[in-house]
Amino acid sequence: MQDSNKTVSKTQAVWSTSRIERNKFFNQPVTGYVDTFQSVKQAVKAIFGANSPQYRQLASLTFRRIDTR
Repeated sequence: MQDSNKTVSKTQAVWSTSRIERNKFFNQPVTGYVDTFQSVKQAVKAIFGANSPQYRQLASLTFRRIDTR
């Protein structure tokens, strides 16, 4: 039973660390995935126009920051 508890604790620590790293990847200002996507979306809109097929492909996609309570 103690070995099982140790295994769960180690696994939970790895899982928690992985979630923190994922949140950083998505939420980090300027270089994070969400900000990068929003910048690309704005650039496509500026280059091709709001009614272009290129922008319409991206217009429906939304990315939100992950809540890090």
